[in-house]
Amino acid sequence: RGLLVTCVSTSMGSLSIAYLLTYNGFLVLGWSYILWLAALNLADYKQHGIGTFYRDIENPLKVSQTLACLEILHAALGLVRSGVFITLFQVFSRLMLLWIVTHTGGPV
Repeated sequence: RGLLVTCVSTSMGSLSIAYLLTYNGFLVLGWSYILWLAALNLADYKQHGIGTFYRDIENPLKVSQTLACLEILHAALGLVRSGVFITLFQVFSRLMLLWIVTHTGGPV
């Protein structure tokens, strides 16, 4: 019985690590794409100004930040050592700024 539990927990540990590496890999790709779009926008600054900056990065930024909701699930399932409530506050504070403040505020 002890060997079976050890094998299952080792297998689950390997699956967790593989999942977290994949999840973080997608986030790195997403944030790299956002950085690329930002760099392109800033390189074209003299022609278009800063007015198109947020419009150009808005959708990829929303996808990347919204995927952070999975971090709450990761903490709840024990995949990471972060506390659930701390993670909840961090994620939702960023989402509140991204989804609510940017859509209810006027142009800057």
